[in-house]
Amino acid sequence: MSSSTNDCIKFMLDIKDKNIFFKDQYYKLIQGKKCKIFEAVLIQPACPFCGSIDLLHNGRYKSDIRYLTANASFPVIIRLFKQRVLCRDCNRRSMAQTNLVKKYCSISNASKLKVLSALTEHLASDEFKGVDRQLHFICLDGEKYEVIQILRTRYKKTLLKYFGRFSPEARENVKTVTMDLNFYYQGIVRACFPNAKIVIDRFHMVQMFARSFNSLRVKVMKQFKKNTRSYQLLKAPWKLYLKKYDDLKKTHPRYNWHYKDSLTQEQVVNEGISTDPILSASYELMQDFISALKNHDEQALKTLIFSKETVGEVMHKTLMTFRKNFKWSCSHSFQWLFRGL
Repeated sequence: MSSSTNDCIKFMLDIKDKNIFFKDQYYKLIQGKKCKIFEAVLIQPACPFCGSIDLLHNGRYKSDIRYLTANASFPVIIRLFKQRVLCRDCNRRSMAQTNLVKKYCSISNASKLKVLSALTEHLASDEFKGVDRQLHFICLDGEKYEVIQILRTRYKKTLLKYFGRFSPEARENVKTVTMDLNFYYQGIVRACFPNAKIVIDRFHMVQMFARSFNSLRVKVMKQFKKNTRSYQLLKAPWKLYLKKYDDLKKTHPRYNWHYKDSLTQEQVVNEGISTDPILSASYELMQDFISALKNHDEQALKTLIFSKETVGEVMHKTLMTFRKNFKWSCSHSFQWLFRGL
């Protein structure tokens, strides 16, 4: 590769080390993900012990270094070949080093600094199914929604080791950690970020309510015969029950061949939930919860969480999960915040 190309790549990657020389670039699939590879050689111009330039080259050490990228789904890797040398004057062996990355480390210092700067503000974490449907851990900037890091596993040991790389001062500067109601992660947050406030992601809370109500709706629906009006009201327009009540159309009824009648969306929902008192109570509780989130009414949310209403079995478990998380946060001096709609 020409000197001009080498200089161009260095400029593009903002690498200033004079001992690094780029010789090739190409794309390659790594673990099913397309990566851009930059091959480079790191030379050792002098002995780090005595300063002699009378060196005997003794092979190279290959290191794949994860580098900064604007798109985390399209990784950039610097495949760096570090020279090993033997000094003829002091007879000591050494390997070329660079401020690009620490010795035997696979994450560039620039990438670590990027994560460090993000850690001083807001952090968001979750898990997702990735390769071979295994659960992976993902960490994002809570304000910009940019991916900071993806870890291959979500185990506590792995997460503590990863966040433990950063200084106590950096971790103490974390103001908030946004997460779902996975009780497993709250202990990790407390261990890594002692000054952080947990922000419960409203999306997961609404999702849990919607799933629990949906399971009860199906259970009630199956109590009726398939050719009955009640069965069809609970089955065909199922999406209406998951909408905000205020968003339901209350005028201009439309004919539906399933239940052979012209009804507004509001009439469909009201008649459907009236088929069972527990279904009706569960629906009202879900709607009140959504409204409280929308209005940023934390006191109303707490009241609803500890509600004595008779609701479906799955929704009762959802409320118990909310209560458990809320009590845990209080006993561990965490402030339970809610991100509004």
